[in-house]
Amino acid sequence: MAWLIVGTVVIGAYSFVPVDHWLSWLIYDAFCVTSVVMLLTGVRRRRPAHKLPWLLFAAGLSLWAIGELMFTSYFYAREELYPSPADIAFCAGFPLLIAASVLLVRGRARGSDRTSLIDASIVSTGVTLLSWVYVIGPLAQDTSLSLGESIVSMAYPAGDLLLLCIAIRLLIMPGTRTGSYWLITGALTSVLAADTVFTGLVSVGSQQLSLVADLFWLLTYLLWSAAALHPDMAQLSEPQPAPTASLSRRRLAVLGTASLLAPGVLAQQGASDPTSIDWAPITIGAVLLFLLVMMRMGLLIRQTLTQADQLATLANRDALTGIANRRRWDVSLPDRLATARRTGQPVTVALLDLDHFKRYNDAHGHPAGDALLQAAASAWQAALRPDDLLARYGGEEFGLILSGTDPDNAALLVEYLRQVTPHGQTVSVGVATWDGRETVQELTGRADTALYSAKAAGRNTMVCAPSPSATPLGPVPDPGHPPTRAAVG
Repeated sequence: MAWLIVGTVVIGAYSFVPVDHWLSWLIYDAFCVTSVVMLLTGVRRRRPAHKLPWLLFAAGLSLWAIGELMFTSYFYAREELYPSPADIAFCAGFPLLIAASVLLVRGRARGSDRTSLIDASIVSTGVTLLSWVYVIGPLAQDTSLSLGESIVSMAYPAGDLLLLCIAIRLLIMPGTRTGSYWLITGALTSVLAADTVFTGLVSVGSQQLSLVADLFWLLTYLLWSAAALHPDMAQLSEPQPAPTASLSRRRLAVLGTASLLAPGVLAQQGASDPTSIDWAPITIGAVLLFLLVMMRMGLLIRQTLTQADQLATLANRDALTGIANRRRWDVSLPDRLATARRTGQPVTVALLDLDHFKRYNDAHGHPAGDALLQAAASAWQAALRPDDLLARYGGEEFGLILSGTDPDNAALLVEYLRQVTPHGQTVSVGVATWDGRETVQELTGRADTALYSAKAAGRNTMVCAPSPSATPLGPVPDPGHPPTRAAVG
């Protein structure tokens, strides 16, 4: 923070020094070199786990600082060279800074992050289209420039553009926005601002624009070195939390604006000079934007469907035991009775209640009670067929729907479930087979009445409800041994 304050003061003082005064050159060059030293100091002091990006940043800025010193020597030697060795130093710094920024992004990314990658690509494609049509393209078509001048002239905006695209990726990807994060993002953006102002300077030759460009370049050095000195710089290249699917209004507005850049550029060129529309880059940009938007829509639809499936699963699954919940039971039983009405297959309903569950909770604690419910549900589910539905009916009470199993085998299966209940826990069960006419409430009511009869008979037993016109209820005799799964169909 101290260096950030000192650097801001120095930049402010620089703005009052006359352009091309010897003091301005001294302040400028000293500030650039000092910034590189401060960046390296931050790396040594903060000791990040991933040093390579920061060392590459330092190397790239060092080449830029060397280029600044060269320009100073040319000025005092009254030499006008373009391209010059200083330009080579500047252009050589770009690949190092770009590589460092890419490593930073890769370090922050965790797992698949296709959503933010596509969003960043949409914005970057729009920005690239603007840069090519209005900056790089005209330079490439300028016949007054030699081959070396043309290459160097295009290298500056191309390097700026790549750094800006990486800044866009950093801004869009998920993760913690620390102080170092904002400083490094600001540095990447400030590079483009500096060179954009300098391009205007070359066109009009304004001394005021020269000062503004210098201020932006000094700000770039300051932000980069301050990011390295920031206390949380080590976290900047650490993996960030997994991304969550989101499409805020602000992001939607940014993506919509970027998608409209291609037709916007076409409209501007058509209105200004319809005979010289730069149709090739506009066409390529429009196609890329269309494909990226389609990919984004596909991901959004897939995420929506996945979330809908997850919500449906959560809505129909008991959170504690993992089996179906009461809502799933209430939906499934009418459907199964409707199917049975068409096919004539039997449907049996059973209600299973763990005996003296409150006493078990009081004696062993609620965590043990939860474990018992989970173990019972797991043991019973393992003995059932895929089409059988076991649901947590409420509290310590479970419901079971058996479709396509005749009443005798259904009773044997339920009795088997009683005997495989874990931890020596006893169970009272009420069973009712649908008579082909009664409603869901009537069938469930008969099973519930049978359950209470089992409890009244001393618990630890099963009672099968007779048909509505049959004899009173009574406990089913213990068969003496558990049936096999094959025996119960």
